[in-house]
Amino acid sequence: MFGRALETGETERPAPVMHTLIAEVWRRAGRFDEALEECAAVETELGLEHDETDDDGERAGTATVATFVRNLAIAGDDNTRNCAEAFADDE
Repeated sequence: MFGRALETGETERPAPVMHTLIAEVWRRAGRFDEALEECAAVETELGLEHDETDDDGERAGTATVATFVRNLAIAGDDNTRNCAEAFADDE
């Protein structure tokens, strides 16, 4: 559903956010290669966006969560995680 919404433009969320959600679904399903592909898509999307006026930090937050998902996928971790864990090291 997330992929289809992204492809058809039926989402109001930015593409990097949608790719991060898709990566997390793949990771939880134990499909780590697909999760890593979606994390790469996040990096590509964020690399193309040069809007430094992101007042709410959504771009940086998305990058942090995508990196967290990437690291979990690399480690072969398909356990349930809390998004707040991605920011635990940032504090």
